[in-house]
Amino acid sequence: MLKEAMNISTENPLVSIIVRTKDRPVLLERALKSIAAQIYRPIEVVLVNDGGCDLVMEKTESILDTISLTYVRLEENSGRAHAGNVGIENAHGDYIGFLDDDDEYYPDHVLVLTDTLRGSQLKIAYTDADTIFIQIDKDGEIFEKSKQVNCSHNYSPQIMLMQNYIPFMCLLFSRDVLAQARFDERFEIFEDWMLLIALSQTYWFEHIRRITARYNQWSDESQINRRALLEDFSREAYQRVLSENKEKITTETIYAYCVHNAAERQKFYDELIKKESEYFKEKLDLTDELRHLRSEKLRLNYIKGRLEVEKKRLESEQRKLRAEMQQIEFDKNALFDELMGLRNYVMELSSSIGWNLIERYRTIKEKIAPLGTRRRFFYDLFLKSVKVIKNEGMKGFMCRVRRKSHMNFDALKFKLKLKRLRSIHFAEGSPMSVRYDFIQAPVHIIVPVFNGYECIRDCMESILRNTDLSYHTVMIIDDKSTDVRIHKYLKKIDGEKDKKKIHIVYNESNLGFTKTVNRGMESTHEDVILLNSDTIVTRNWISKLQRAAYSRLRVATATPLSNYVTINGIPEPFHYNSIPNGMDIGAFAEFLEKISLRYYPEIPAGVGFCMYIKRSVLNDLGYFDEKSFGRGYAEETDFCMRALKKGYIHVLDDSTYIYHIGGVSFESVKDPEVLREKNLMIEKNLETLKALHPEYADLVAKALSGNLAPIHAYISFRLRRMEDTVECPVCNRSET
Repeated sequence: MLKEAMNISTENPLVSIIVRTKDRPVLLERALKSIAAQIYRPIEVVLVNDGGCDLVMEKTESILDTISLTYVRLEENSGRAHAGNVGIENAHGDYIGFLDDDDEYYPDHVLVLTDTLRGSQLKIAYTDADTIFIQIDKDGEIFEKSKQVNCSHNYSPQIMLMQNYIPFMCLLFSRDVLAQARFDERFEIFEDWMLLIALSQTYWFEHIRRITARYNQWSDESQINRRALLEDFSREAYQRVLSENKEKITTETIYAYCVHNAAERQKFYDELIKKESEYFKEKLDLTDELRHLRSEKLRLNYIKGRLEVEKKRLESEQRKLRAEMQQIEFDKNALFDELMGLRNYVMELSSSIGWNLIERYRTIKEKIAPLGTRRRFFYDLFLKSVKVIKNEGMKGFMCRVRRKSHMNFDALKFKLKLKRLRSIHFAEGSPMSVRYDFIQAPVHIIVPVFNGYECIRDCMESILRNTDLSYHTVMIIDDKSTDVRIHKYLKKIDGEKDKKKIHIVYNESNLGFTKTVNRGMESTHEDVILLNSDTIVTRNWISKLQRAAYSRLRVATATPLSNYVTINGIPEPFHYNSIPNGMDIGAFAEFLEKISLRYYPEIPAGVGFCMYIKRSVLNDLGYFDEKSFGRGYAEETDFCMRALKKGYIHVLDDSTYIYHIGGVSFESVKDPEVLREKNLMIEKNLETLKALHPEYADLVAKALSGNLAPIHAYISFRLRRMEDTVECPVCNRSET
């Protein structure tokens, strides 16, 4: 194989690379290494030292290895043009290229250019280059500041008269092209431009749209020609080039140059706007991730502290337990004596006159006003009124009467032996503008799961603690989780469900959020609640959400308050709100329920982390749009907007609070490529939502400044009234 490769390389034409250098041995080493890395052979290097420091030739030759070297050292600095001409005169190759000591080739540079020129009538070809902005620190270390693709321009001899748009190192010349043409040594800079203008009058430059080189922009301290850094010097040199070629510049040339510049400027602006947009989005994502990480760190520190306290408490309890076990033995006889004395006391009490009077009172009360009758209702109301007058006075009693005056007592339905009212009728004076009966009915809770083991565990514990699963149904759909703990935990729940209505479904493949929840909604004929697995539900959450959903006609969805959502966030929307210090999630939910006005304000759309949807609306509209929103994100907003356009409304349940962690499915993704695809999917879905419902953003802004503003202001006011409130971004979930 080696012999065959050597035979092939000897059949290739020789390519000469001219390298001009002066007093930059470190940069020269980088340039020579890029030549040595070329795939193409044979190559010779013509190294012209333009009056610079002495070079260690043994090191230079070792870098080039098998590449032949012709070294020319000029005693005095004669300028780039003269050094380039000396290099041409000493070159022996069929093709000639140039590489300054501060630039570099990619390995396929020479091969790409020679493949284009060989076997064709072309004499000159050029490729594109990356522009790299590089800095040298005080210790001499070289590092990249930024990178951009050098502007790629098709060949135009007219624009060449006005602007040098081809990096000289990207060019490869046939030897006969440079047989007579030389660099104009009158020019200290732009000598390469003058040469290209001269050649463009005779030859066609073939443009290869491929990046094969690095055009390095170094700091000012690393430049060879110090005068080239002066603005006046560069301007005068540019004017001199134009003056030398003024006879060739026509009005057509100037027009082509202006059109070219306008197109390039617009392209630059478009790229700049795109980069700024990407940077801003990335900054928002990183800020949100940092905020979440800080919150998680505080939560873990809090848990660690609690564990240490719990450890000390257990040790103390263990010591106390040993002492109590010893004490129990001594107290056994004393306890027996006390029990006997208590028995005698109970017998004596039951035969007393006071006890007999109480028993007679209870018997008479049950006969006159049995439980569940109208008379019993007014009897209890009378006792409650007496208690209010005693504790709050007549003024407090009248205030309560005024607050309750909107209630229509005639509409209360009483049945004998009915332990709880199943129907409540609101009168005209209530916050709900429409009189509407609410009848409790079973609900189908759909919980899609993808990884997030700790979250689904905490979520299910809160559901089991706060939900009557003998009446309502919870369906957990595992969307092919990669965390093996999820499957084990769901199997455990399924084995321990007893008589609870718990259904667990496993997707055969990862379908995404949209198809998963559609599968759940299609499996039932009841109202549904979509519940994320990274939530914590609270006491009476289903009945309160259902009451909000049936508080008036044409309600499609009801969404609770939360800490981490959009317009539902309290006390501040679109923020990650914390739990007030001294409260856990359950206590804060009870506080909000206690102060709630039951206002149920209208909102543009529900929020999918916890959203109550009526079955009648699903039957009318259908399910989430799988075709437009793919694997998920913004699909529930699209559903709500479709409902809004069909005459339905969406309400916020201002009496229910559900805790939401947020971002769990994204945090479970470790593969950067998968995460990038998710971000692109979100961006695409948001664009789709904007195209389908361009009015959504205006509706959100109107809701925030309109009927949601009093809710947020009222809750903020009540929170400020709480004594000693210090914000804490975590809470102890185990106590909720």
